[in-house]
Amino acid sequence: MNLAPYTSQDCSQCGSRVRKSLALREHRCINCGFVAHRDHNAAS
Repeated sequence: MNLAPYTSQDCSQCGSRVRKSLALREHRCINCGFVAHRDHNAAS
């Protein structure tokens, strides 16, 4: 299985990259305000 790099850091709604440590499990986009679990965001 091939996975694209940075999928857990890229916002699935607007595409902006939000850098975060692996310990942070919530994706919170500073550009569009989208909030989701990090894994859910990466899968979208």
